[in-house]
Amino acid sequence: MVIGSGFCEGAIGLLHKSPHLRLIPNISYLESIGIVGSQLSSLLKRQPHLFALPESELKKLVSKLIDIGFSTDSRMLVHGLHSLGCISHESFSRKLLLLQSSGFSINECMEVFRRAPSLFRSSEEKIRLGLEFFLETMELKKSTLVQHPTLLMFSMEDRVIPRYQVIQLIKSRKLVKKEPSFYYVMCLSGHVFFEKYISRFTENAEELLMAYKGHLLDLGED
Repeated sequence: MVIGSGFCEGAIGLLHKSPHLRLIPNISYLESIGIVGSQLSSLLKRQPHLFALPESELKKLVSKLIDIGFSTDSRMLVHGLHSLGCISHESFSRKLLLLQSSGFSINECMEVFRRAPSLFRSSEEKIRLGLEFFLETMELKKSTLVQHPTLLMFSMEDRVIPRYQVIQLIKSRKLVKKEPSFYYVMCLSGHVFFEKYISRFTENAEELLMAYKGHLLDLGED
């Protein structure tokens, strides 16, 4: 059994305090369901308390993820476990209700969680503001958010709204023949976004920068 070296103090404490009782059995169990190597060491570093759970409790968490639709063959399983392990049942339920109140079915909510478990570690306020903007202001289809729930994880102030304003201006000025996918636009680095949607339009660059609300793109962004 190989354990990664990136332990936090809590994990090291567990390792030295009767590791045969919980730590080692839990590691063996997680390895048996495909959480190994860097995924295992990262989980131990970020969520050491999971390894202090009775093995039966850890298995209940995994069983819940399987019921939601995660597979032990998927590398997303560890991300689901990370999220379930650091939020309360009440917090998880409230975020499901928040999605449902915006018109998502329970199956769509589960799909959102399967695709972006870390979204559920975001605050309810952040999720609510994102839902309002994408569904009401942008009139984005719910199916797009189900397919790309990571949109809700981007910073509204620093990324979503400025880029939306730039794209809206580009559309109104008919600077491109085909409207780009907003998800594609959101995933671009700052440098690439600047090159593709601001600096290339030399006659409109100043206006586009103003549409960006004066935010200076970090050209050194990865």
